[in-house]
Amino acid sequence: LAMVTEIPYQSLSGHNAVDKVNRLGEMAQKIADTQGDGPSGSVSIARGLAAFLGGNFKKGFELNKQGEQKVSKEVGFSWQDVIGKIYRTGAMVYLGMFKDLALEVPLLVREAGTRGHSYMSSSLRVWRSNVAWLVLDDPEEALWQLKEGIAQHGTKSKKFLVSPHYFSMVAHSQISLYQAKAQEAWDQIESSWNGFQGSSLKRLEFQQIESHYLRARCALALASVAADRREELLQVAEHCAQVLEKIDAPWGNALLPIARAGIAAQQDDRDTAVALLTQAIEACTACHMPHYAASARKRLGQMLGGEQGQAQVEEARQWMQNEGVKNPDRMIAMFVPGFGADRDE
Repeated sequence: LAMVTEIPYQSLSGHNAVDKVNRLGEMAQKIADTQGDGPSGSVSIARGLAAFLGGNFKKGFELNKQGEQKVSKEVGFSWQDVIGKIYRTGAMVYLGMFKDLALEVPLLVREAGTRGHSYMSSSLRVWRSNVAWLVLDDPEEALWQLKEGIAQHGTKSKKFLVSPHYFSMVAHSQISLYQAKAQEAWDQIESSWNGFQGSSLKRLEFQQIESHYLRARCALALASVAADRREELLQVAEHCAQVLEKIDAPWGNALLPIARAGIAAQQDDRDTAVALLTQAIEACTACHMPHYAASARKRLGQMLGGEQGQAQVEEARQWMQNEGVKNPDRMIAMFVPGFGADRDE
């Protein structure tokens, strides 16, 4: 049990702890494998959680899936199984496994309701897995699920932002971006930003990367439709990019050129935007984030124009359609906003 809790705890500091966490996880796995499926599965889930927090979403998905199978075989529906499902679906979001996500998350929410497991039900509604309903092009349902989930978790502390409300900030802002409601997306993240910055979550590398890229997206989306505030908002986006650059984690570095490409595009610096988007496609592909690569590809196509550009746009849309995304243009506008055409898509 000590190792099961220590593995993800050590991973909270981020990518610099990956080697240490891997050694600890491998040692714990060897011991647990001799104790039966329950202990073995629990360690696999802990390692999967740690891999996710370290930005290795592919490994996180695989380890959580293995762990769930072992745990459910021996002890059935348990807290280990629940944690595995929550982090596995989170990994699916970052891996762009949208077709499977949209099928599985609503089923898991219903299963949790049937079993009376409010933590699992509320977490899947509020967490990154809320994207499942956007894959189905149903932002109203996504918002309803979010509100139901946050109601199950309880009210926000006046002194700090607790974890469920961090995820609510992320999900609500993304829903607004999906709906092309740039001002609403900005208001959502700004209303919670000071609470987040004053909370213990600020110390976690993963949340720093995720939240600053989200804030950059919201700033870029609003800058593209609010000319009188563009300079101020582009400064916010650049500050967020600098935070990602300072952290220097591989998956954050993959998102960094997308943010800076949006800034360059709004400053009419086409050549820089094209170079950064080309870099982003390669980096996101290497980090197993194909949905970000596809979204950057569409933006690259828009910047290039002509037949070459249109081919890139269609390739990006086709990738989204192949993953079951009902409205590729809106999904792309959510992941990579601020290139000027979002309100017409």
